[in-house]
Amino acid sequence: LEVLPKHFIHRVAIDARADGQLVIDAFLQHHDDIKTKNLSELDFVDAVEAQVFTIEGTAVGQGFRTSIPGPVNRARLEAQMGNIATWTPESPNLYQLRTRLMKGDEIVHERIDTFGFRTIELRPGDGLYLNGVRILVKGVNRNGLLADTARAIDPKEAWNDARLIKAMNANLVRSHLPPTKAFMEACDQLGLLFMTELTTWQRPAMDTPVARNLAYDLVTTYHNHPSY
Repeated sequence: LEVLPKHFIHRVAIDARADGQLVIDAFLQHHDDIKTKNLSELDFVDAVEAQVFTIEGTAVGQGFRTSIPGPVNRARLEAQMGNIATWTPESPNLYQLRTRLMKGDEIVHERIDTFGFRTIELRPGDGLYLNGVRILVKGVNRNGLLADTARAIDPKEAWNDARLIKAMNANLVRSHLPPTKAFMEACDQLGLLFMTELTTWQRPAMDTPVARNLAYDLVTTYHNHPSY
């Protein structure tokens, strides 16, 4: 359980490119009762601020912010970062983003997200490019399933799997089932690209409300991981 203020940052979508271009979408939630109050009585927030840090906690560049007109559900921030180290399987450099919801000088809510600067392109008829460099995929398949605990995977076991795959000199892991948080963190830190999918054997394909909800959850759960 998590106690949150009535205005809070639900999630943050980070698009951090290899050239230092950074686009952040902060998705906000508000719980003022606007049906029973006058607008002048509502305690609105007025800005979203962001600051990039190294994993060790050193600030990178200047912070940046955007004003918001009352209880909007989405705020976009953009910045061009300099002197950044990109994320690759050989050098999995990670950063942290601190996002704050502000009312004047008061911090209403803040969250910390880990990410990496990288650009992934799939060029038809050519191949997969990471940060402008064509890469040869050396991948393996993995499903999270143990004989003793079934799909309840201990974080230690997830890290052991990731270390074993990395030791094989692989650079990509594929699964048709969503991975655990621990395994994704291992991929980010060890330098393993990860590809997951929403599998269906139905005919016609699963174009249903349930499938669309699953696809939404799949994207929003993993989209800030540089390995994804």
